[in-house]
Amino acid sequence: GMQATVVAAPTATRLAEETALTINRDAWQEDVVRMRSRTSEMEAEEANLRDAVRAARRDYKRVGEEVQQLRDELEDRRNEHAALAEDQSSAAREAARQRALASELKVESAELSAKLEREGDRLERQKLGFSVEEWRLEKKALETRNSLEAVLSVAAEERSKAAR
Repeated sequence: GMQATVVAAPTATRLAEETALTINRDAWQEDVVRMRSRTSEMEAEEANLRDAVRAARRDYKRVGEEVQQLRDELEDRRNEHAALAEDQSSAAREAARQRALASELKVESAELSAKLEREGDRLERQKLGFSVEEWRLEKKALETRNSLEAVLSVAAEERSKAAR
């Protein structure tokens, strides 16, 4: 009986150890299953995060391209505005030049009109002077003709008297 008890004690201890090891092994296997499940979840989460990062990078790149496009458009609009401002400035300078030219032409027109009027007046005076001179010359010619006719008449009478 004693030997059976002695043998039974190590067997009971070994049985208890084996039971404890089995319980531990089962717990570890459950832990391994849980860890594998958690690892799968974490790998899936990592894949999702990588996808999200790739999508964010694409969005960031797209937004960067849109911002650059907007900057380019803004630069184009600024250049167009500057060109229009220059065109307006050129047009304003041209309009001012044309106004100055019109003003000069108006002054020259007024001067020419006044000169024409003066020349017209001088011509009228000259014409009047010529008319007076023409009248005087015609009067003198008439007087000379009358004198000549009188002289010729006297001479004809003298010849007529001398011939008788």
